[in-house]
Amino acid sequence: MSFFNHLYLNHPSTYNYNYKYKLFLDAFFIGFFESANADTWASELGILSRQSPILILKGFQHVPKGINGAISKYGTICSIFGGLFISIIAIICNIVRYGIKNYFINFNIPLLSIGIKLLLCGGFIGFIGSLIDSILGQTIQLTIYNVTKQCVIEKEQVENAIKNGDKLKYYGKDILNNSGINLVTGLITALISGYLGVILF
Repeated sequence: MSFFNHLYLNHPSTYNYNYKYKLFLDAFFIGFFESANADTWASELGILSRQSPILILKGFQHVPKGINGAISKYGTICSIFGGLFISIIAIICNIVRYGIKNYFINFNIPLLSIGIKLLLCGGFIGFIGSLIDSILGQTIQLTIYNVTKQCVIEKEQVENAIKNGDKLKYYGKDILNNSGINLVTGLITALISGYLGVILF
């Protein structure tokens, strides 16, 4: 990956605008996928949590599972590991690029340092991405919960639910859908990752 080419083959004394720009883009790219994977793991695995999730902007109010923006301890941990997973893939690419010998036999300090920093950043980006997604999800994404049937429904189902006399509860504003939330979260998190890449590497 070009990310590691920049990190290892360029001495800090040779830093210039072009180098930092490329480094930012590489870190931006990795951070975007760390955020996306963290969100996927938090959503798909977090729902397995035995505890009901909470809305952090609503005084840590407990809500039913499936409410957009709600998080749980288990889901948050999953998001951290989701970010770490992408970092591990990047490290494996680095090992393939420079060889197992440099890592585990010669103990190349610069390469080992990069790997450790990348792991720490991966976990951090996963957590931050999950937090941003939670804040956006509970504020500018509409969730309609059918209290009677105890399930989340789509806007198209509201009319029938009302006709059936079901009790509905609304969360958030109808500004962005799930794809929009994921895109905005990914871009914000990737920008943070790009900045961290420039200052840490």
